[in-house]
Amino acid sequence: MNAAHLTATLLLSLVSILSTAVLGAQADVNAEHHLALRGPGYAVEITDGFPQITWDGRPAQERLTVTGPSVGYVVDDAGEPKLLLYWGKNFDNVDRAYVGDAYFQWALGQVQEGRYWDYRERDDEGHVVEQKVDVPAIPRWRGERVVRLSNPGHELRIVVTPEGATATDNGSPVEVSGRDGDYRIYANDYEAGVSVKADGYVYHYYKPLR
Repeated sequence: MNAAHLTATLLLSLVSILSTAVLGAQADVNAEHHLALRGPGYAVEITDGFPQITWDGRPAQERLTVTGPSVGYVVDDAGEPKLLLYWGKNFDNVDRAYVGDAYFQWALGQVQEGRYWDYRERDDEGHVVEQKVDVPAIPRWRGERVVRLSNPGHELRIVVTPEGATATDNGSPVEVSGRDGDYRIYANDYEAGVSVKADGYVYHYYKPLR
């Protein structure tokens, strides 16, 4: 084997080893990734494809009633349905506090029959392109959304209402920019954002800058 061939072989071996290491690291990251929902008094985490329920900071799996494949509801302290969950192809939820009574009761009826309540077709950006059945309209959201983001050195609590948003980091107030349901927080070592859509669904992110 000449020197050039040996060098090429060693380089290929090194690339293979590095690629395997990178893929392994990505697999570890993906294995740790999970979907989470935070609301006033409750938390839901989808781990291993199934929702884990926390209520007032304590495990409360008994509050979840599964009615069909990847669909169910969570009850409140009075035993009444409070939160509808779908953990199938896409994670979805409806909180009774943020939609009209007519829509919630309709959606609850679908869940109690073991069906996912959203019969609407959406485009790649999530906009409804076709409504397959007649359902009560989802009103503009009301009440408040509370988002908690725990990260090393920071405990963010963001409260969003239709009128605006406030936030604290480790208990101290921080400045929030934005309007109309879309808000951002900028700090020296992180950036965070919360977006509340017209139907009350919450999207959020946290991005370390160091």
